[in-house]
Amino acid sequence: MRPFLSYFKVINEACGPRICQSWCYNLTREQINDMNYLTKLSNIGALGMLGVSMLSATIAEPIEFKLTTSVSNRYVSEGIDNDPESSAFSFVEVTAESHGFLFGAWYAQSLRGSATNEANLFGEYGFDVGPIELFAGVNYLTFPALEDNDTWELYLGFEYAVLEKLIAYGLTYYDIDEVKGGFLELGLLVPLAPGGFDGRLEFAPYAQVGADYGYVSGPRRLRANNFQVGIGASYGVNESVEIFGSANHSFRLKNLRNEGEGDVSWVEAGVAVRF
Repeated sequence: MRPFLSYFKVINEACGPRICQSWCYNLTREQINDMNYLTKLSNIGALGMLGVSMLSATIAEPIEFKLTTSVSNRYVSEGIDNDPESSAFSFVEVTAESHGFLFGAWYAQSLRGSATNEANLFGEYGFDVGPIELFAGVNYLTFPALEDNDTWELYLGFEYAVLEKLIAYGLTYYDIDEVKGGFLELGLLVPLAPGGFDGRLEFAPYAQVGADYGYVSGPRRLRANNFQVGIGASYGVNESVEIFGSANHSFRLKNLRNEGEGDVSWVEAGVAVRF
């Protein structure tokens, strides 16, 4: 599943990334499967966007569309470098949101060193329970060149302002089809807005811990997976355009040590456009 950048969601309402593993394949097979994959992806995406449009028309609520694109030197999720052979990735996400409902598509593509790519199609609903913001959704993962490896995930997340400048967040997701395992992330971030920029520049240092329940490794036992720290930043160019970036590092814990994985660092930069 696309990696989940909680700090971006808090400071500029952007989501970004997560999967257990990426898939590599040769370009010949990619070309063979390209047409079927794009047809399937476009059909499901069109149904999602149609659903948002119908909902918006029914409740007379405007739809907010958003396009987010970014580049990174690593594709990391669950503390794992999903494709060590590649040193450059691009990510594109398109979402439509109205009255708490959000539908979108996310795509990852290796730019150097391999032919890894992946697409997610997702829908979620956000709501408040007192001071706690909750969102729940379903995510469909597809890998263009591989047959019979598509899968579905259910996810639930929250955000809670512990203090004015301290946000607690969490996310849990469970693969109900292929892996049949789950993962949990819990973290804290501190949104900061330095003076002199009319509130358009924001930083968000964060720390989070990940726990695995059969999503990364086979046994379905809750085990400490990784500890991650970093800082995100965003700058609002105007009401519609925002640029963002982050620097991150993940330390392996017991589960990843058992899997033979190491620590990993990565950076990301991108732009988001609302229309």
